[in-house]
Amino acid sequence: MVAAEKAKSRSGLSSKENKEKVKLPEEQEEKVIVKSKKRASYEVVKSIAVGTSSTVYLVHKLLGKGSFVKMAMKAENEDIKSGQAVFALANEIRFLVEFQKRWRDQVRDSDHLQPICDFGYSKKYKFMIVPLLGPNLDQLRDEMKSEFSSPTAARLSLQALDAISMLHSIGMLHTRVEPSHFCIGTEHRRNLLYLVGFGHITTFSNNPTWNRKTQYAPRAFASRNSIHMELECWFFTMLDLFDRTSLPWNKFKNMSSETIEERKLLLFASAISNCRGGGLSNVPPEVRTICAIMNKHNYRAADLRFQLIKYLNRISVSLTSPYEWELSDEYRASKKTKPDAKTYEKNVQNIAKCTVDLLKDYVPPSRKKDESKD
Repeated sequence: MVAAEKAKSRSGLSSKENKEKVKLPEEQEEKVIVKSKKRASYEVVKSIAVGTSSTVYLVHKLLGKGSFVKMAMKAENEDIKSGQAVFALANEIRFLVEFQKRWRDQVRDSDHLQPICDFGYSKKYKFMIVPLLGPNLDQLRDEMKSEFSSPTAARLSLQALDAISMLHSIGMLHTRVEPSHFCIGTEHRRNLLYLVGFGHITTFSNNPTWNRKTQYAPRAFASRNSIHMELECWFFTMLDLFDRTSLPWNKFKNMSSETIEERKLLLFASAISNCRGGGLSNVPPEVRTICAIMNKHNYRAADLRFQLIKYLNRISVSLTSPYEWELSDEYRASKKTKPDAKTYEKNVQNIAKCTVDLLKDYVPPSRKKDESKD
């Protein structure tokens, strides 16, 4: 169970009254300590990202004697009361733990999913603890104050496609593929892309509810299979990475969903007719070929991957070449200042240990139990 401890405030509230008012706001003047089911203690430092149904916090896993490990905590927002958002975090915890137990060592490209290290829940909210990641792709472009180069966009699109294809290989659909759900790693893994946001993950057999952001949702064709519909979400994400203005609906604000659907049809029609308009003017010819391939009903993810590899070979760019953010002065300075090897290894072992402890006694919660608690 989750326990949150807070010192008595200056207003003179009793400890009972004060404990009832404990929340996880964006900023806290006093320390908030959260305890998981395993009784591990996490000190909430600050919020990193605020979503509609949950918030991600930077936390310190307290190890004793003043030492700690930086980690991330994703917690439910307290104002979530109804709808699918109520079950989003429980669904994400359930999937990540099952993935670690059943599939992480069995499938390729599993590194694109971060491990879950701990979790906890109460009648008010749930939370999970994961390793700390870097910014998502939208935030990264804002930090760089520039767009991605075409080679970088192609390699990021390849990593994103590998992550999505890995989910498809185990019979799962993410259903929320968009740039904000891909994050880069930290330190030596800043060249690795992680897929996050599994609150709405589902199986092929269920009828998925696709992204509410129409610009990244698939075209509304009931005849298309679920894998092809998710690959369309990836395609729109790839266009966004190459050039945000290449998506014709990104040029105008407050565009209706009906107008966006019409422009999607024009976008794919331009690829069939080899027309350079329709939003594909500023992308490599291999990307226009991908668009044409996706108009067919018998293509595979490998066909799309081949075109991106073909493009990288044509411009002589290696998959291991450094990305733009790895060439920045700030990143180069951070690489020169290496952490103490013993401390780094100890932190890695602590993260691995809490993951092993979590999997040892884990029993997946049923949906009925989740509903009764919420």
